[in-house]
Parts: sequence; structure tokens; C-alpha cells
Amino acid sequence: IRLLGDVRAFMEENAVLLVSGIIDARENDVLAAAEKHGFKVKEKQYKDNWCAFALI
Repeated sequence: IRLLGDVRAFMEENAVLLVSGIIDARENDVLAAAEKHGFKVKEKQYKDNWCAFALI
């Protein structure tokens, strides 16, 4: 969550940021932080109590 504000400066145009290892209880926190920093969710994946997101 803390790095979402800085990571865009290191991304190429049209890059996709993959974030994973997110416990499902924190899903909304991560998605809110991503949205706050201008990211949109391209894809979500779930396994057991874990989440992964592709952000653009």
C-alpha cells in the first residue's frame, strides 16, 4: 500500500502492475489505495484466502 504512490514513476507506458500475496481481509484496503493513486483493476484472482491483482 505504501509503495503505490511511488511505483508509477518506475513503470513504462501501458505497463501492468502485479500485486499478490494479499490476504482477503485487506483486499478493500489495497484496492482503495490503488484507486487513490490512479490505478484501475484489470484482473483479480483468488485462491483460498489470498488475492492477486493486475493494475493498470
